[in-house]
Amino acid sequence: MSVVVQFIVRVTDVDTFVAASEKFAPMMEEMGGKRGGVYEDENDPGLVSTISEWDSHDQTHAASDKYGDQFNEEAGTGGLEWTTHVWQKKGDAYGSETTPPGRPGVASTKRWPSGSHTSSATSITTSKPEPSAFGRTSPATAHCRSFSVE
Repeated sequence: MSVVVQFIVRVTDVDTFVAASEKFAPMMEEMGGKRGGVYEDENDPGLVSTISEWDSHDQTHAASDKYGDQFNEEAGTGGLEWTTHVWQKKGDAYGSETTPPGRPGVASTKRWPSGSHTSSATSITTSKPEPSAFGRTSPATAHCRSFSVE
């Protein structure tokens, strides 16, 4: 079963991190990574996340065992605390491959009345240590963004 792997780390130089991620992208693809991307939190500059799909969690470990130290050196992330999430797909949502009946070419549709939605951010922290794919142990911290409709 494929998994989506998300790494989160706070960096001092986003451009250096992005350059290292782009340099290592072919190596991650060679090890089985697919559709990888680097993201920066628009509300918290310097907080970056890489998200990629892998055929298995074991592939992620193999790639980090082989390239993790070298990546950390080039990305400027050696010794930093990483948060790791491994996601398993449990269902489809908007943008899925399915098409609503009578709506050819439309994957999903949701309309919100103007001014009817508000957003709120929630942060959840757990104390259970979790090994990151880059060989470090860090507290498992989930940064969640939730949106409520009123």
